[in-house]
Amino acid sequence: MPVRTLAQSGEPTSTDWSGASDCYSSTAFYNTGGLVGFAAGAGVGSVDEFKVRSWNTNTSDFDVVEHYDQFTIDGSGYGSDTLTYDLAGNLTFDGSQKYTYDGWQRMRTVAHAYRDGSGALQSGQTFSTTSYDGKGRRVKKAISGTGSWDCTYTYLYDHDSTIETRNGSGTPVQQYVWGTRYVDELVQVASESDNSSDGVDGDTALWALQDANYNVLGLVDSSGVLVERYQYTPYGQRQVYYDAGSNDVGAHAVTLGSRRIISMSDGLPTPYGYCEAGHQGLLHDEESGLVYNRARMLSPGLGRFAQRDVLSYQDYMSLLTYERGNPIKRVDSSGLLSCVCGEKASCVANMVFLHHVNAPWYCLRGGQLAEESQQAADATGYPGRHNGVRDAWRHCYWSCRMSQELGPEEASLITTLHEDCTPQNPANERAMDEANNLTGIVLGMRQPPVSCHDACTDKVNEGGLTYLPEGTWTED
Repeated sequence: MPVRTLAQSGEPTSTDWSGASDCYSSTAFYNTGGLVGFAAGAGVGSVDEFKVRSWNTNTSDFDVVEHYDQFTIDGSGYGSDTLTYDLAGNLTFDGSQKYTYDGWQRMRTVAHAYRDGSGALQSGQTFSTTSYDGKGRRVKKAISGTGSWDCTYTYLYDHDSTIETRNGSGTPVQQYVWGTRYVDELVQVASESDNSSDGVDGDTALWALQDANYNVLGLVDSSGVLVERYQYTPYGQRQVYYDAGSNDVGAHAVTLGSRRIISMSDGLPTPYGYCEAGHQGLLHDEESGLVYNRARMLSPGLGRFAQRDVLSYQDYMSLLTYERGNPIKRVDSSGLLSCVCGEKASCVANMVFLHHVNAPWYCLRGGQLAEESQQAADATGYPGRHNGVRDAWRHCYWSCRMSQELGPEEASLITTLHEDCTPQNPANERAMDEANNLTGIVLGMRQPPVSCHDACTDKVNEGGLTYLPEGTWTED
C-alpha cells in the first residue's frame, strides 16, 4: 500500500497524484492489517484534510472516494460525528460505514461513507452484500473492493450453527465442530490450506479454548501448541495475537485480524482466517468490524446492536442495547434476548426460534406454555417436582403443547435452547429432560390430535417417561 502527499491548495487531480512520489510504501498489510498515522515534520503546521480514494476498475483510476476527514474536533478535543438511523430505528451511518436493510430489518449491505465539506452524507464503495434464507440465516456474503479479503462466502448450517463455509465455486474452505452444552460452544475449526481444490481435508485442524462466556481465547494444534490467541473488549472488539516462532510460545505477535490463509482453489481466491468465531462464539466480520449475532449485527465499537429488537421491549428498556449493558455476565446466542447462564428464570427468555418470521410469537407463547405446564404438573399431585415424576410429566406436557401449536421442529429448537441456557445442568438431568421433551413432541404430532394431559398421564402409567432415582427427587 503506497501513501503519497501533496502540499497544495485545492483538490489534487489525477495528474497531480501521478507526479507525486511515494512517501511511504508497505506490503505488510496483506495478511496482518495495519495502521497509518501522520506526524508533522519541520515547517508543517498540521494536516487539515484527509481523503481516501480506491481504485475504480471501470475508469482505471483512483476516483472512488471512500473516506473524507477535515479533522473536526469538539470542545473537549475529541473527533465527533452524528450517528444516523432509518425510520425503523436501524443504524444507517456510524461515522465511517453506511448500512442498508431489507424488509425484515436484516442487514443487506455495508459501504464506506463520509461527510463532505458541507456535512452531507456521501457513500463510497459497497464492499459487503449479504443474502438470507427463509429462516433468516445468513447464507451468502459477497465481499469486494477489499483486496485480499475479496470473496463470496456461502454458509451451510445444522439448525442455526454454521458448520461449513464454501467459496464462490462451491469448494469447502472451512468447517466448524460445535459442542452440545451451548449453541456457540466451539470445539474445532478445520481449514483448507494446501491450495488445492479438494476442500477441507484436515489440512489445518485447530482446537478452540473458550472461557465461561464462550469467548474463543485461543487455538491450539494437535500437539497442543498455541497458534493464535485473542483478547476482547467487553462488547466484542477483538485483538488477535499469533505465534511468531519458536521463541514466542505465548503468541504475542500482534495482528489486526485472524491471519489470512489465501487459497487459489479452482483458480478463485478464497481468503479466510484461522477462526472467524470469537466473542461469545459468534462469527466476526473482519472486513466491516461487525459481529454476526444471527438475528442482528453487533457493533463492538459502539457497544450496541445495529438493528432494533424485533421482540420490542422483552429484553431491555432500549431496543438497541446489547445484553442489557452487561456482556461480562450475560450471553445472547440469538441477537434477540440475553440470559444469564445458570439462572433458570432466564431460560424462558431465551426460548426463541431463531430468525423465524414468527419469532416474537414463538417466544411469548413458549413462555406462556411453560408456566401453564408447571401449574398443570403441580395439579397432578405426582411426587418429585425436580427430577421426579412430576418433573417428567411437566416436560412431556410442555413439549406436546408446543408441538401441537408451534410445530414439532420449532418445539425441538425451543426445548434445546431451554437446556442450552443452563450449561451447568448435570448431564443426567439434561438427558432426562431431553428424553421427556422428545416423548412430548412425538405425542403432539399424533393425528388426530390427542389431549396432551391425558397422553402424558398414560405415559406415566405405562412407565414411558424418564426420571432419576427417587432419592434424588426434591419438591422445590
